[in-house]
Amino acid sequence: MLAAAAAATAPAHALGTSDLAFTSFNADEDGFSVVTFVDIAAGTKVFFTDNEFVGGAFNTGESYSNWTSGAAQVGTGTVIRFSQVDVATLAIPPRRRPCS
Repeated sequence: MLAAAAAATAPAHALGTSDLAFTSFNADEDGFSVVTFVDIAAGTKVFFTDNEFVGGAFNTGESYSNWTSGAAQVGTGTVIRFSQVDVATLAIPPRRRPCS
């Protein structure tokens, strides 16, 4: 089971708990995808972790990844796909596509 959290820092809008949702997970390639329910401002940094949320807090000892949204705004309804994320930070930009 994948347990993950996202936090963001951006001048225009800090992401909240219901602004992203996981839409897929692929253990064979260490990948997952999320969909946005709000516009994500350019330059927003999002952190993902597989630490479990237990008793009101995240445990420690697991890895994390981070992604910066880039120079353009990411529109509401965009699916963002990450692959090969078993390293501390993402080296390859994820693919983005609007939901249809």
